[in-house]
Amino acid sequence: IMNSAGRNRFSNHLRIWLSRWRVWRAVNSGVTIGPGVQIGAGCDILLGGEPARRGRIALGAGCRLENDVVIRPYNGSVDIGRNVHLGPGTVIYGHGNVSLGDGCLIAPHCTLLSSNHDIPSIDQEIRDQPSIPLPCWVGRDVWLGAGVQVLGGVRIGDGCVVGAGSVVTGDLLAGAIAWGTPARIKKLRPEASPESL
Repeated sequence: IMNSAGRNRFSNHLRIWLSRWRVWRAVNSGVTIGPGVQIGAGCDILLGGEPARRGRIALGAGCRLENDVVIRPYNGSVDIGRNVHLGPGTVIYGHGNVSLGDGCLIAPHCTLLSSNHDIPSIDQEIRDQPSIPLPCWVGRDVWLGAGVQVLGGVRIGDGCVVGAGSVVTGDLLAGAIAWGTPARIKKLRPEASPESL
């Protein structure tokens, strides 16, 4: 019978082994993965078999994907820098290309989009309209609080902090602290330049 220390060691080894197996599966589907990446249970980052919609996913060294992260390139690209943390339930759709800089902290249940639909006349189905690619760019060392939604066509500068539950519909300049729906810059981080506003 294992004591609690033994159970903890076993559990930790199992978690590491399962993460390595998930990394192996992702690499075999065509995902580019740097060293030291960890992938949690229930993540959906496989490129899939439909060549017209495969796109590209790249995960930098030291990234950690918590449970149930979904990354779908949909014929676009998702480029994630080094040492990025994606919290549980994060969803990234890369139709129009998504880029996350090094060292970002993405809290649980955030969504990053990179496309939109046209709104047609009432006699046409919205769902039948083609996607409009809108790149989404997030700089380095950005912290997105829980449940933040980042819409396509948005640029978030280095060192930004976005409060939980915010919807980012426009650009945020480096060092900004923003929250709200839509997110608005409320103040700057210490040492950030006020000229960036």
